Amino acid sequence: MIIEGNDMQEKNSWENTLGMRFCLIPGGCFIMGEGAREEDEKPEHSVTISREYWMQETPVTNKQYEEFDPLHVCYRDPKHSFGEDACTNVTWYDACAFAEWLSKKENKKYRLPTEAEWEYACRAGTHTAFSCGDTMEEIDFVQEDFFPNECLDMRVAQKEPNPWGLYDMHGLVEEWCFDWYAPYNGEPKADPGGATEGLYRVTRGGSVNTSEEYLRSANRMAAMPETRNSITGFRLVRTEIMPVLEKPRIRKCRWQQNVSQKKASYRITKGAVFKEPLVFVRPPEELGEGPFYPHNHVPSIAVLNNGDLFATWFSAKKECGRELTVLASRFRLGAEEWDTADEFYKIADRNMSSTAIFCHPDGRLFHFNGISMSGTEFNLVSIFRVSKDNGVTWSKENYVNAAYSTNKPICAPTLDHEGRILLPADMYDLKNKCQGTVLFRSDAKLETFEEQTVYGQNAENFLKIGESAGWIAGVHAAVLQLKDGRLVAYGRSESRCGRQVINGKMPMSISEDLGKNWKYYESPFPPIGYGQRCCLLRLTEGPIVFFSFTDPQYEIIAGRERGMDLTDAGGNVRHGYGLYAAVSFDECKTWPVQQLITTGTDEAKRYDPGASCPIFLMDKHHGQPMGYLQAVQSPDLMIHLISSRLHYRFNLEWLLSC
Repeated sequence: MIIEGNDMQEKNSWENTLGMRFCLIPGGCFIMGEGAREEDEKPEHSVTISREYWMQETPVTNKQYEEFDPLHVCYRDPKHSFGEDACTNVTWYDACAFAEWLSKKENKKYRLPTEAEWEYACRAGTHTAFSCGDTMEEIDFVQEDFFPNECLDMRVAQKEPNPWGLYDMHGLVEEWCFDWYAPYNGEPKADPGGATEGLYRVTRGGSVNTSEEYLRSANRMAAMPETRNSITGFRLVRTEIMPVLEKPRIRKCRWQQNVSQKKASYRITKGAVFKEPLVFVRPPEELGEGPFYPHNHVPSIAVLNNGDLFATWFSAKKECGRELTVLASRFRLGAEEWDTADEFYKIADRNMSSTAIFCHPDGRLFHFNGISMSGTEFNLVSIFRVSKDNGVTWSKENYVNAAYSTNKPICAPTLDHEGRILLPADMYDLKNKCQGTVLFRSDAKLETFEEQTVYGQNAENFLKIGESAGWIAGVHAAVLQLKDGRLVAYGRSESRCGRQVINGKMPMSISEDLGKNWKYYESPFPPIGYGQRCCLLRLTEGPIVFFSFTDPQYEIIAGRERGMDLTDAGGNVRHGYGLYAAVSFDECKTWPVQQLITTGTDEAKRYDPGASCPIFLMDKHHGQPMGYLQAVQSPDLMIHLISSRLHYRFNLEWLLSC
């Protein structure tokens, strides 16, 4: 029955012309936030909702939304998605457009709820973590895993409502809210609508991809307003309340402070140089100065126009956690130590794996990152941002790949001969037990990216010597363009999908058509495993340097570390273990010089390499056994090689010293 006019004031629920049922939510006051939980829920503060409003009993369904947009049906799987399911695959803009269309259609004021209205209605007068108490007895959490593949019941109103008659406030789908995501300031509020500006919109309630901790009434999530996925929907309110907006309070991070915009001048370093390793992953000096977790990993580094080194990496309790965030630090020109870390890139309650940065010769600094649909390090979209002021400010995100996949940007970007950026990204195919690296290439203006590789193409030829298939062997691949235009790539041999080796060696992949087809060959290098990533660097002087490890992680933990013979520039051979560099003077055909990356002293010194790597002793025969590597060269010809925590500094003359 549709209730209109004065009858609405006499009823606690009513139904509109689309069959959308609404509950009457009384005005009142409540304490918003939860002081003992996540930082973005603090401080708790008093909020007044000045008058009653109507909130939809359930999320908007497919049937209701498709009255507005019949083409939305193309986003649904007809075998598993039905009209009474919660509507998903709608952006924040789509949800607002639906509310505007419905408002005109019915001559009533509909909009998305503010997050204050949402939390107030969700709590329904309760003060506990959930409207049903401090725990949830029944929860449909089965999907927050590496490779979700289960089809779920997405019908609305299948569980008991909260005390005010609202269904599905804890789980089912995340729900778009009116507000820009911004920190609370602790002041009492009346009818707050969040910030006047921002980058991400608030989502509330969690979904079938959400563990219980993140389904609480106070929990806050966020998403790019362009986000379109299978777990985000919305519900509407009908109200005369005009949300009150306020200017956001923006904190300036340490990596944004006191940054020179003057182009650096350098003095070329003479002679063989190897400097004591530095720690670049430095925690904040005081608690509360920003997030910093035990697991700091997947580093990336760039040399900026002003001479600073800029490093990014992720920080987490676990790699499949929603807390995973990206931190950054500067090694300022002329400084003796790195700045302490500060948060660089985070969307609330999204796993942000992984990250990479690259400074183009024109001075633009590019940042690439994955944004997970939920809390895993897979099932993500990949984006890029650009800075034109040495990393102080950043553009809005643009997509590298808008489709959810396993293609996380975890490898070092590089440049091709046309000045376009080549971005390697991981690819996992659990169903077929296959892994590898795919390659994205920018357009000439560096504004868009297109995938070059074709995963699955000629799969029967994959890893066969001299045969061609559509993707790079190994994950976390290092890619470089040779002088003759071919691309060469070396990838990690081990992943969740098994091991990829050729005659016991790390595979080498070669492409003659900018990444569309790849041929496979045996490399001269040992394979590497978990906790290890190799890298390639073309030096200003001309040679190419390959950095890797003498033993794969799986042999190290099995007690079968063998090391390798290393030949220096004088032809002297010594046996070494751990991190090494190999130098090629003929475009990766041969690698006549190998150098262990150590201080070269007889006296062993203890180092903590960070991440999940064990503490090790460095001497002239032993270097770092594991870590994720990336290297750049500054205009003074110094090579800067970072692992998961340490920063090594040396030059080509040192690599070629005997």
